[in-house]
Amino acid sequence: MIEMSAEAGAALVDYIEAEAEAGHQVTLTVTTTTVSEVREFENVIAQTTTCRTDRVVVSGAHLDRDRGPGHQ
Repeated sequence: MIEMSAEAGAALVDYIEAEAEAGHQVTLTVTTTTVSEVREFENVIAQTTTCRTDRVVVSGAHLDRDRGPGHQ
């Protein structure tokens, strides 16, 4: 996960837009540190008592995985 404050993100967007308006190309180089480790985790899924599908909260689930939520 890459994190940036809202203020820093807004400043970056403003800078890129100003440079683009001035006809300049902007190149962004990002250096990251990657940590790979096995972690145990649990998913929290909450739903209303009426089971409304538009009222579901999921926290910590890996919904982007092709095997579905909760699989490593």
